[in-house]
Amino acid sequence: MPTIKKSVSETSSWTGEEADSTAYYNAKAVKANVRLLIRNLTSANNKISVQENGSLSFSLDYGEEATGTWKIEGNKLRIDAVSTVTKTNITWLFYLRNITANSFTMKLSTTPFTKSDFTRVKEQ
Repeated sequence: MPTIKKSVSETSSWTGEEADSTAYYNAKAVKANVRLLIRNLTSANNKISVQENGSLSFSLDYGEEATGTWKIEGNKLRIDAVSTVTKTNITWLFYLRNITANSFTMKLSTTPFTKSDFTRVKEQ
């Protein structure tokens, strides 16, 4: 059973449903729920801001920060960004599931298959 790194601060052994990309939304389900992704979200010490115009910014618990764009490709969320720390280009593809008005789950589509459960940041 492989141990998969979820974030810098936590790991999990993934088997069954979580290890299988078919447990994540298909393209039709992602398209039907895409507007629910637009918001400010948090997961542990990670933060992401997804904007309706296709822009985004994020900061991760290990110090990475980036700005860039997002779009849906088939059944995946694609993030293209430039690190504000290292100035390198970043491209990630994530499977999505459990998209609601207040949260969603995303899993990196390649090794190390990082999974994050994001929740909406309450506006003040």
